[in-house]
Amino acid sequence: MIFTLAIIFVFFSIVSAVSAADSSPFIVFEGFSWAENLAFDGRGGLFVSDAIKGELWKIMYNETSSQYDGTVFLKKGATQFGGLAIPNDGLHIYAGAVLEDKSMALIKASTSVPMTFDILSATPHLANGLAADFKRGVLYFTDEGTGDKLDGTVTAYNLNTGMLLGVVAHVPSADGAFFDAENDKLYVGELVSKKVHVFSVSDSGISLDSVNIALSDAVSSLHIMDDLTLDRGLTNMNEVGKTTLYGADWTGRKIQKFTLDGSIVSEVAVPEGITLKEPTSVRWGKGKGFDANSLYVSEGGGATKLEHGRRIIQIPMA
Repeated sequence: MIFTLAIIFVFFSIVSAVSAADSSPFIVFEGFSWAENLAFDGRGGLFVSDAIKGELWKIMYNETSSQYDGTVFLKKGATQFGGLAIPNDGLHIYAGAVLEDKSMALIKASTSVPMTFDILSATPHLANGLAADFKRGVLYFTDEGTGDKLDGTVTAYNLNTGMLLGVVAHVPSADGAFFDAENDKLYVGELVSKKVHVFSVSDSGISLDSVNIALSDAVSSLHIMDDLTLDRGLTNMNEVGKTTLYGADWTGRKIQKFTLDGSIVSEVAVPEGITLKEPTSVRWGKGKGFDANSLYVSEGGGATKLEHGRRIIQIPMA
């Protein structure tokens, strides 16, 4: 979402200044300029892409200090990282990246070997949102598009064949992406309208099920939805419209809980003493040192590398 610059500058001019730094045990890590995406490897690692600094970080819980330690995991060879996806075994991470020659690509790296990655495929746009169907070996990535109409796309890459399958769907200002592997459903959010597209995925391909109201009617047009994730109950296969998701309301500085049909929308309460800055991604905790009953939120909004105040926030949900 970071480089929809026209929108960002308008939003910065109308929202109030961020309050002074919070102090809370639920601040997992801070020091980012623009944390864009986060992903857990389930083996004790949390990976965070900093889009402004062009760094991919790895954060782990230190039992000795009872704090989280973070290090730059990938940097050399790239100037920006975007969407992230990690298979269930946690051994590798896939990411969208802008390379040093300004070309864009999907990359793959070991989650245990820092500062080295392989280029899987060149891409026409930065993979901003990234969702993976590891059962079939397909990565789906979004881009917001360019121009006044903010046309966007969902593109697929086959990990088994090494083939970029090309655009599989057109979604205006496509941004957040989440794959429900249990029910073979791909969710893609529209950044500006805050609608959510639901696709069915099978061995024969991908097809659109529905375009849903989601947050589009509940919050004003000044709000944008940067990313989304399913509630722990996953897709409601009996009444899909009642499926519950969480969305990163970037401009509203909130995490919104909502049903696909938009009939239920509520703001998620954050821990006392915390004021969210511009949230960019939201995921359930996974692995040692991270609470499976908590949402973890990344913050963006820093305009330059001089900004170091964006964080990863834990929001307990149980």
